[in-house]
Amino acid sequence: MKTRIQITHIVAMGDSLTDLGTLNKRHLLGAIPLSYIVGLSKSPKGCFTNGTTYVGDYAAMLVSRLFAEDLKRNNQIDDTALSDDVIVKGQEHRELQKAYSLENDKVIKYKETDFFRIYAEGGLTASDYSHSWTFSFSSMFAREMVSTLAAKRKELLHDDTKRMRSMDEKEKTLIVEWSGANDLLMVNSRPSKEIVDNAINARIENVKELMKHGYQHFVLNALPDFSFSPRYQAMSTSEQKNAHDCCSYFNDQLRKACKKLQEEFAEISIDVFEADVYFKDVYDHSDSAEYGFDPEKRKQPFINSKDFNLKDHISKGLDYMFWDDIHPSARLHEILAKKFYDKYSKQFDIEVPNMKPISSAQYLYETFVASYKGKWKQDKEGYFGNWRYSSVLDKLKNSGVGFVTEDDYEEDYKSELAIILDHAINQCGARSRQVLIELHWIDENNKINANI
Repeated sequence: MKTRIQITHIVAMGDSLTDLGTLNKRHLLGAIPLSYIVGLSKSPKGCFTNGTTYVGDYAAMLVSRLFAEDLKRNNQIDDTALSDDVIVKGQEHRELQKAYSLENDKVIKYKETDFFRIYAEGGLTASDYSHSWTFSFSSMFAREMVSTLAAKRKELLHDDTKRMRSMDEKEKTLIVEWSGANDLLMVNSRPSKEIVDNAINARIENVKELMKHGYQHFVLNALPDFSFSPRYQAMSTSEQKNAHDCCSYFNDQLRKACKKLQEEFAEISIDVFEADVYFKDVYDHSDSAEYGFDPEKRKQPFINSKDFNLKDHISKGLDYMFWDDIHPSARLHEILAKKFYDKYSKQFDIEVPNMKPISSAQYLYETFVASYKGKWKQDKEGYFGNWRYSSVLDKLKNSGVGFVTEDDYEEDYKSELAIILDHAINQCGARSRQVLIELHWIDENNKINANI
């Protein structure tokens, strides 16, 4: 039996099928929320679905298993209770809720580690079309607005440098990437094989560039056949056939390219997650006990139905396959996540590394500043971002230690941490407090984590 590959961290890259809320936070010209332009105002969690995307579901499945295994090691549950479907209740459930959170669209933490890092944004294209011309005004506008796989890779590598991620961590990181749909659907007027070739080349180039920086393990998701989506089901049979042919060609080329890459580089692992196969099975057996969809609703977007009711950030629609005319429903995302979990649990041994005791005040300080600057950057790019300011950064700069990187003393950094905690807890520093909560340094009641 082939030995499973050890994985300690996961990076997810992609478009709206992966995005956990990044595009929802963007603003056009610093003032107009993109959420209203792209329809995210109807989403309860800021994702392009009526819940979370498959990445959030996959993370929840992994964390539940890891948490259950921790309970077993601590003799809190026995072997008979340890399974993929383990249910934790009471105090254990509360501890599980504290252990990780899906509130951050960039990072899913577990046990103080950046377990999942997300580099995804709705509208993202695999290839870059920003410098190419098209006669379609809407496509031209989209080309200037959307992110690209190369841009997200640049962001990832910048974060690696900033956080000084080791080669060992990179070698134990799984890169999961899902893009290419918007190349066919958004920035070009009609799908074609030429567009497919551009997207496939960009996805393979992304793998090669990440390999140069030490990453070795990759899963590239296939493209679901969007000719079955409500958008294309409302079109002519010729348009449906063209979409179907392009999707089939896309996945054939992706599999060939990944196979070729694996043959060229024996030291890496690269696989194609057959999202197309699973999607087709769900569509063909939608009313089965396993899936539970209503076959009559396969062509109907949930948000346009009489069943849609966005109340208290809850929007179920459990028997709809599609959230809007092109994006999968949360239930379909969950099904794909379970297929992903089942397949790659056999291939990868995923374990969160034990955290070393954090004793350096300098390390804590630099971790806070890096996380805070990331959140502040998001706010600056958001609604009325030009009018936002940071009190805590001003206080740190004026304290005399600030952002000095050499010849600093531990006591100086402890003083800086005291300023940060005081600002967040006692002086209503909302942004600072949110960062501390996301880092698990304090809880919602401002209780300081004794382990830091």
